[in-house]
Formats: sequence, C-alpha cells, structure tokens
Amino acid sequence: MSRALKRQMLTMVELLEKANQALKVSLTVTCMNENGIRQLLSDCQETAVAMGNELEMIFGEGTDLVHELEGYHENLYQMTLVLKEPEKRYELLKDLIQQINQAKRLLDELISDRLEVVFLPYKASMWDSSMEYLWNASRNDEECDTYVVPIPYYDRGSDGGFTRYHYEGDKMPSHVQVTHYENYDLQKRWPDTVFIQDPYDQLNTDISIDPRFYSHEVKKITDTLIYVSNLFDEHLRDSLEYVNEAETQCRCPGILNADMVIVHSEKMKQIYINALTQNFGESTRKDWEKKIFSIRSSEIEQLQNHKENEEQ
Repeated sequence: MSRALKRQMLTMVELLEKANQALKVSLTVTCMNENGIRQLLSDCQETAVAMGNELEMIFGEGTDLVHELEGYHENLYQMTLVLKEPEKRYELLKDLIQQINQAKRLLDELISDRLEVVFLPYKASMWDSSMEYLWNASRNDEECDTYVVPIPYYDRGSDGGFTRYHYEGDKMPSHVQVTHYENYDLQKRWPDTVFIQDPYDQLNTDISIDPRFYSHEVKKITDTLIYVSNLFDEHLRDSLEYVNEAETQCRCPGILNADMVIVHSEKMKQIYINALTQNFGESTRKDWEKKIFSIRSSEIEQLQNHKENEEQ
C-alpha cells in the first residue's frame, strides 16, 4: 500500500489527536461551551467514520484499526451523554486519547512505509521502447511495490464515438507480471507514482484509451504523474516528422497534467521546453525546465545493447 495513503490516514489521525487536546481544554474551563463541544465531538465522529469506510474498502472488514475507530466513535457518543458529569467525562477522555494513540500504532502496522508505483501501458508494442527501462529500475528497488496495469483502448468512428475495444495485457512480454485493470482500483489504492504511455486523452481522433484513465482523472489519485515518451526509436529521433509530432504532442493533456515528462534526449527536451514556452509565455520556461527530463544517451545505448543481446 502506498505512502500517499498512509500520509492521508496519518493526517486524519493527527486531526483527531488535536481534537482530543482541544476537547481536554474545553472540558476543564469554568464556563464550558457545551454546543461547541458537541460540534467538536460530531466532527470527530465524521472523521472516524470516513477513515473506517476507506480502510474497509481497501483492507476489508474486521481489521483491528477499524475496530479501534469504532470504539472511539462510540466513546465520542457516550461523551455527549455525560458532559455534565465531570468524573465520567474525565474517564472517557482518557479512553479517547488512548484509542487514538492505539489507532496510530495500528496504522503503522497495517500500512507499511513503501512506495507504490504503477505503470499504465495501453499498447504492448510500445512497452519496450517506453516503459521497460523505468519498470526495471522500479521493480529492483527494495522499497517499491511495482504494478503493471495495461489499460484498454478503443478505435474511434468518424463521429468520434468508441467502436472496437482493445486490451493487450495478454500481449505483454512474458517476463512482465501483469495485473488486470479491473483488479487494481486506482481510487482505493492511491499509488504514489503513476507512469502513463498515452499523452492524448480525448484528443486522438483515431483511438482513445478508456476515459477512466485520462490523465486528468489519474492525476486526482496519485502524488506524482509521469508521462514517458518513446525512448528507443533511433531512426525517428532526428527526422523532421518526429520533431513536428513532438512539438504537437507536448501540448497534449497528458503532458500538461503530468508532474514529470521523460524524453529520450537533451535535444528533445529542448524541443518540448521551447514549444511549451512559446505556447504559454516566456515566464513559464523555468517551470518546463523543472518538469521535462531526458534519459542520458549513454543509458539508452546500454539498454539497447542489453535488449539486443537478450534477443540473440
């Protein structure tokens, strides 16, 4: 499970910790604001329910953490019944503080502090030339959980509507472990990093990836969205056609929505930066320079040699 999800859960637990401290102060003042306290208790209940629901969607029912949150929720309700009884509310406050401390500990046990990285190819034929290199680096990182989730795409008719459905998960290289897109819920898992292969989203008039995986949708549920261009087509790199295509492509939604864009050379990096700057103004140049990255030619050459040796 991702670090992003853990951070989200920890943020909610920390809010409950602060609420407990605010409750402790509110219960000890001479003139107690009973309405304010009831509102605080209600807000804490809503937060506990939201956490519990999200955790159950991901891990299923019956986890110790959800049970702890349910007990916390019940004690918040009990507190509303004993606000005028100092001894009982003091005992309940101790329980609330202890329950949130326990919830924090259980959260550490339930969600490990690991990166979750997901690759979303749609055409198997493009895997070697775009994602293989980065996937190898990710899966060899002991602190990463890496998933390859091929996504479906559709042919488009003359009216722009979807016609034929395509799924190429079964065409991926045999050494790549594939997870079916219906078995990996991006919204539930909230991966730390997502790599995409298609920059066009709805703009391609010939084909379209499933709209659930358009870049603006994926960006909502990940910390870092990365578009990976074609890295290995040597014969195309210096052609005018390829340069013109790159200049058009770099204005596509997937490029604009990505937090990072990886291209095959410094030359292509500059083409992207210049085209984007021309489109959005010179004041944006530094932003694009921070966003567009190139794979060093020496790395590409080593990878190409390795790939050729494996094919022999």
